[in-house]
Amino acid sequence: MDGYSGQLKQALTTKTGFSPIGSQDRINSFYGTFDGNNNAICSLYINMNSNENLVVGLFGACYGEIKNIGIVNANIIVKGKSNAIVGGLVGVSYNDIYNSYASGNINAIADGYVVVGGIGGATKGNTNIKNCYNLVNLKCTNSSEPPYTGSVACGGILGQSNVENANSNEEVNIEKCFNLGNVNADAGDTLVVAGGIIGAKSDTSLNLNIKNCYNNAKIQGSGSGEWPDKVGGIVGYLNYAILSNCYNTGDVIGIQNGNATGDIVLIGGIIGDQENSTTIDNVFNVGKVASKSNSNNNSFSIGGIVGISYDATNVNINNAYNIGTVAVNDLSNKKAGSISGSELITFSNCFYLKGTYNVGVGGSGSSTGVTEWDSIDKFPTILSVVNEDGAFKEDTNNINDGYPILEWQ
Repeated sequence: MDGYSGQLKQALTTKTGFSPIGSQDRINSFYGTFDGNNNAICSLYINMNSNENLVVGLFGACYGEIKNIGIVNANIIVKGKSNAIVGGLVGVSYNDIYNSYASGNINAIADGYVVVGGIGGATKGNTNIKNCYNLVNLKCTNSSEPPYTGSVACGGILGQSNVENANSNEEVNIEKCFNLGNVNADAGDTLVVAGGIIGAKSDTSLNLNIKNCYNNAKIQGSGSGEWPDKVGGIVGYLNYAILSNCYNTGDVIGIQNGNATGDIVLIGGIIGDQENSTTIDNVFNVGKVASKSNSNNNSFSIGGIVGISYDATNVNINNAYNIGTVAVNDLSNKKAGSISGSELITFSNCFYLKGTYNVGVGGSGSSTGVTEWDSIDKFPTILSVVNEDGAFKEDTNNINDGYPILEWQ
């Protein structure tokens, strides 16, 4: 709206700003197809403060398809006394999102569940997110006081995926997406789950496929809740899923603020916590993976690829490479490895650089299928690892610090 200073501009850029299209109830949600024709919406401003549940984005709740739209320099501020679901483009999506992006800042604070993503806060049911990228810096905070409630799920592309109908066979696909926006998730005294692409998949009856994605931004999660906090370069928490052809170059940091014995943080260069019928194929981590704590009571499970697996049932890592440093507090109650903090995984063709950590797998210290290499020259290129189906190409114009970019970029 440069050059225009009328009442419409004042309404959209002051006080509460823009009102999201489509509310959370099914009747008033957005339906149909929104095609932005490769245009962008600039300086989207939303400032909402409510005691009610909040669903916030350009679209609040959306049953329609969204494609070919950009959000440039968004400023979304949400404060709530209940739950907040926030996305740069969509709060809650029940349908597909294609060829879209967002930039700017999101700052969401609530006393209940805080679910935030640069593109979408949450999905429900069968959805596809493809050819999307995020430049939004995300700050997600649970502000509840005793008795503590809710949790935080925060991801560069998507905060959390959920089923719509638990009795149906639903599937979410996130493909050919990348994140360059920093993620800073603080759950206070509740649970935090944070990832460069997606925070968490919440339902065991939902199948999730993450393919041909990368993160090149800092991912940080802190909390001190009853359940383990989970932070990953690509995904915080994953079960019943397949993750393939992905890489991370951003720092991944997990912070435990609690003082109680048993407070746990799970941190991985690719996945924080990998459980229940989950397979990782063709992944590469370059980013530093680190833990921080101000208490000797805390526990950590940390790995260059995966922090931990609590469930050894059909959990596999194939063709994985780590050259990123693993830095963990000098505590006795820790499991750490350059590939994984947990031995409860089936490994195949997994390699780590000598000096990134002193063992490949936490607990046992070594495992079949995990090998230490003493020189970085022995490692294949990232492109050769993740480019199984030709989705990536070389960064010949140095738009991504020389790391592989997607063919459509």
